[in-house]
Amino acid sequence: VAANVFVRGYPSGGQYRYQTLQEDGMPLRSLPGGEFSAEDVFFREDLNIETLEVAKGGGSTLFGINAPGGIINYRSKTGGDVLRSTIRLTGGERNLYRFDYNTNGPLGKRGFFNVGGFYRFDEGPRVSGLPTEGLQFKGNVTVLLEGGGYLRLHAKYLDDRVQFFLPIPYDNRTSRPAIDPRGTLNSAEAADFTIPTPDGTFQSRMDRGVLTKGPTLMLEYYTDVGGGWTLHNKTRWMDLQHEFNIFIPLIAATPDSFALRYMTDPATDQAVYSLTNHPGAQFTAPALAPQGTWARSRPTRDLADQLVVQKRLVAGSTEHRFSVGAYLARTEVTEGIINTTGLFELADRPRLVDLAIVHASGDTTRVTRNGILQVANNYRNAQMTSNNATVFAGDEIKIGDRLRVDAGVRYERQSAVVRVEKVARYDLEGESLAEKNVAWGAGSFTRRALTFDGIGGSLGVNYAVSDALNIYSVTSRGYGFPTLGTFAGNVALDSQGNFVQPEPKDNETFWQIEGGLKLSAAGFSATLAGYWVEIRNRLQNELKVIDGNQVTISNAVGKSRTYGLEATASYGLPALPGARLQASVTAQDPRTTDYRFGTQDLSGNRVVRQPDIMFTNSLSYERRGFD
Repeated sequence: VAANVFVRGYPSGGQYRYQTLQEDGMPLRSLPGGEFSAEDVFFREDLNIETLEVAKGGGSTLFGINAPGGIINYRSKTGGDVLRSTIRLTGGERNLYRFDYNTNGPLGKRGFFNVGGFYRFDEGPRVSGLPTEGLQFKGNVTVLLEGGGYLRLHAKYLDDRVQFFLPIPYDNRTSRPAIDPRGTLNSAEAADFTIPTPDGTFQSRMDRGVLTKGPTLMLEYYTDVGGGWTLHNKTRWMDLQHEFNIFIPLIAATPDSFALRYMTDPATDQAVYSLTNHPGAQFTAPALAPQGTWARSRPTRDLADQLVVQKRLVAGSTEHRFSVGAYLARTEVTEGIINTTGLFELADRPRLVDLAIVHASGDTTRVTRNGILQVANNYRNAQMTSNNATVFAGDEIKIGDRLRVDAGVRYERQSAVVRVEKVARYDLEGESLAEKNVAWGAGSFTRRALTFDGIGGSLGVNYAVSDALNIYSVTSRGYGFPTLGTFAGNVALDSQGNFVQPEPKDNETFWQIEGGLKLSAAGFSATLAGYWVEIRNRLQNELKVIDGNQVTISNAVGKSRTYGLEATASYGLPALPGARLQASVTAQDPRTTDYRFGTQDLSGNRVVRQPDIMFTNSLSYERRGFD
């Protein structure tokens, strides 16, 4: 989970910042991409999925929340006239066991059904001592209506947890891995600790990893009302318990250098290390690896409705398919964060370590408490409510047999309230330094109301030069709203009572032009396209001086552009029927064109996390039931 998904020419920090992940034509969550956890934590693929659809480019702006870069949509099986069943057993290293099943088919004379799911257990791609498991039940029932149309109920229950792994450390003296390269710094001992807090005892949740648990329901209604008119409505509700508990490795150090931070007289003070959960064992690790054990709870509730009305109109050799629609949604998210720091040995599956400093006077300074270096160095209790209202319209125009024009426009408005508990610092009653300066809720809240709106549009033209060759061009304008986490993470006020984190006056704006050729002949197909992407008002870190202090905020201060060429080809090998060779190559030049951070002018720099060259190739074989 938490995959980093990028679109050519669209720089981002990863996850699904400028794309929307959908299931059966509805966004998994009605918030902009990259908001808190990634979209894919709310979805698990299994045998219930029939097809995967990807709409890339600016035209996706019309149909997805915050989707100027594209839409990824998974469509579920719905059943047909024949009863079909599939069972799949999966086994692998590190005790991976998974069972998938799916059954679908007719239900009476005017209905269909689909049901399936999975159960999974494994020790992880890297064995940490924190095994993961999960299950999913999913299904739908379709009833055909008189006069054309259907009523379909989708239901899903997901209870799945996985571990999230970050890179392992390297030794800066040898440039070699500091631990077994197949290992991990995730530790099972982090699942067992408890810490005192101003509100009582807190039990570690690190064994839960990335947890998603709860139901999702969707009711879908489609009808053909006659005269070329159709109506399609979807109402989806979900209520999920979600946690994203994560290990954050900090800078490693030798035992001697680490202990110096807590000594008052290095000449006479003595550092005493011990293994927290192994009192009889001797501490012999060559280095220490402090780690953040961040407990992050993000329960999410979402209610959304999408209505699309279409009208087909034929006038001579011209055919129109008009569409108008609306999307309404309300999302509630509570984010609770407790950032604890543990002291671990630098090793694969490390153990917790305690440190005490014995002074010449005989007094002892206890640095840790049961392996905990800091009880809580960061705390957040944020409650966010978002209301989204969207209207959109489009027209698919077919003129004769060769020319097609698609045009559309979308207006979206998001109004939200962010309510964040203020944070105070507490010294607890314990004797260790870990229990001092603890960040925790102060019991009072700061409330902030936010409103964003944006307009997007797309115009596409496709001309068939012949049955084998097409020329096309697409121009679009998209937009992206700031994430609510930008404001929940900084509710500080200046001396005038204004929020230090401003509400950007302008949205991120995406202009895109793409044009090219598409060729399709017997056994061979290819495309050649050129594209240009410009992003204005990029949300970037900006350095400001407020009340005499330098602070870093997020603001619409940047601009970037990308030029690129892309070619794809697919060829069926005549000598081996059923075999197909596919390849693609993309070459691009992504650059910032206007970006200043404090006194630094970063204009002209390369855009991070965007490659110059991308190349893929594959050879597949599918024939007579063999794939």
